[in-house]
Amino acid sequence: MITFEEFDRIFKHFNEGVYLVDKNRKILYYNEAAEHFSGFDRQYVTGRHCFDNIFNHMAEDGSLLCFNGCPLHRSIQENIDTEAYVYLRHKDGFRLKVHVKTMPMLENGEVIGALEVFSPVIPQEDTQVIHFYKQQLLMDPLTKVHNRKILETGDPVLELNQGEMQRMGVIFIDIDNFKSYNDTYGHEFGDRILINIAKTLTNAVHLNDLVIRYGGEEFLILSPDSSKEKLTILAEKIRVLVENTKIERDELSLNYQISLGVTLRHYKEPLVAAINRADQAMYKSKFLGKNRVTYLE
Repeated sequence: MITFEEFDRIFKHFNEGVYLVDKNRKILYYNEAAEHFSGFDRQYVTGRHCFDNIFNHMAEDGSLLCFNGCPLHRSIQENIDTEAYVYLRHKDGFRLKVHVKTMPMLENGEVIGALEVFSPVIPQEDTQVIHFYKQQLLMDPLTKVHNRKILETGDPVLELNQGEMQRMGVIFIDIDNFKSYNDTYGHEFGDRILINIAKTLTNAVHLNDLVIRYGGEEFLILSPDSSKEKLTILAEKIRVLVENTKIERDELSLNYQISLGVTLRHYKEPLVAAINRADQAMYKSKFLGKNRVTYLE
């Protein structure tokens, strides 16, 4: 069986909800789309059984499926793929009709669990609902800024004319010593740092700039029609704003800092290459002592 790291790399950015269970239907993995569609975050569901009154799948006739007719359970018991339409219980309480596909997971020919892939069934004419779910898939559920999947879409910032795109500024941001905050104060505290930084970035950037949670403790800012001077001024402003922000917890008052890498996109250069160079500049900031801005041509 593939590792969880490889599993996450494959399914993290799927448009469909994906979750993996073991032979006893304990949830081992839960991707971002599954969080969006169900309302339940992965921390809540991982390690619990899918029949623990979480999704509470219901058939068209109103019968509950968790212990009688569950497609996932059938995949495990009979070693077959299944497909069905069911009504999932959303965290907010309403029922969402979803199309479910399940398949057994095998190791040395033995069933060790199953994979479920699901997506909402949305009437074609309901364009507002479709737009809503598309936007949800492009948003990081924790920080409420874009996730990196926005880079694969037709966002207006990514559809600028040639001149504006060539002057695209890129700022790559990484939180300094983030793991130590999580290890010392817990992931809830780490989440508060991520949320606060996302809000600071959103309020600090220019109107047409794009703020993206790139992954983990990394953020990305794309700033169209920029220059080296404007970009470095913006990055330094962000660094100072974050450095002078505190999180209060019980009797603690804690600061946190960021390292930033800055670059301008070269003529006819793929955007991903500029992002990688900004990432390299950020690592140079780390090497030089952290909590600083580094520009690379």
